[in-house]
Amino acid sequence: MWVLIGDFNEVRAPEERRFSEFCARSADVFNDFILHGNVKEYPMGGARYTFSYGNGVNFSKLDRILVCEEFFNRWPRASLRALPRMWSDHSPLIFKCCSKDFGPVPFRFFSSWLKFPELVTLIREGLAVRDSSSDAPDIKLCRKLKHVKGLIKNWVHEHNSAKNRDIQDLITFCSDMDVASESSYGSNLYCAFWLLLLGIQQCLVLLQPVAAILQ
Repeated sequence: MWVLIGDFNEVRAPEERRFSEFCARSADVFNDFILHGNVKEYPMGGARYTFSYGNGVNFSKLDRILVCEEFFNRWPRASLRALPRMWSDHSPLIFKCCSKDFGPVPFRFFSSWLKFPELVTLIREGLAVRDSSSDAPDIKLCRKLKHVKGLIKNWVHEHNSAKNRDIQDLITFCSDMDVASESSYGSNLYCAFWLLLLGIQQCLVLLQPVAAILQ
């Protein structure tokens, strides 16, 4: 059982290129390799293309996942999705065969959070709460730490909610503009202009908490 994943640097049909040169002979060779190798390919969602160059004008579907027949028969409902291009000219691919639950996310505390005075005050107030029960000291300590952990988790959620919304809005906007640029050259120029203006503004806003921590 095997899986081939990567940039094959070739397409299978003319519609897998846009404003990019299509070579029918190379496509035939690639299709013959898939056909005679008894290789299967899953349909891809999320985007029509996986590679962009030329300032976001040229598009191609170069990245794909090919599997053997045994793999395909075992996971016929597997899904393949292309994510938005954010830090590369290639789209990341998510290939999902089955879902698994690994349990709750473990609690984490970052020392950089101590840069926020309101959190330090919140922790001190949580530790100052008296436990008048007759339980053993270690039970009281465990209960107090659990209470402080809950306070920290609530603070992190409230502190990051607004920032996460801004980040998600920016990602959604970039994704929408990326999809729009795949279908229209004119809209690509329009999107690039607004991405430049909005991106600078949003980056400055999102970097303010980081700058405060680094001071």
